[in-house]
Amino acid sequence: MLVSQRALTTVPAETLTAFVLPAAALSFLVFGAGTGSLTMPATPRGWGAIGGIAVLATVVPVLTFFAGIAKIGASRASVISTAEPGVTVGLEALVLGEPVSVVTVVGGTLVVAGVLLIQREETV
Repeated sequence: MLVSQRALTTVPAETLTAFVLPAAALSFLVFGAGTGSLTMPATPRGWGAIGGIAVLATVVPVLTFFAGIAKIGASRASVISTAEPGVTVGLEALVLGEPVSVVTVVGGTLVVAGVLLIQREETV
């Protein structure tokens, strides 16, 4: 995140995303091929799912995160990003009907408490 913040002083978030994501994809492909764990979808529906994941779950979040770093800095952006797991759990419960366990709630509470403690230390 700190490296991204430095890079974002000279290039826009869109440009950084355009370089970072293909490099990450290439490393993923090399690792998968090298370990024999790479599998490709066999159907158009499978490729559609891959495309949706690539755009909605990778490009959009990375681009908006880089834009956030450029606007508010790496430290604040990383603190705000800790809300992501809680939002994910909430959405999967609401949209998919997934059960939310006590362990999940306790874990999420501990993460939020840790973030609040870190923020308190930074302001003191």
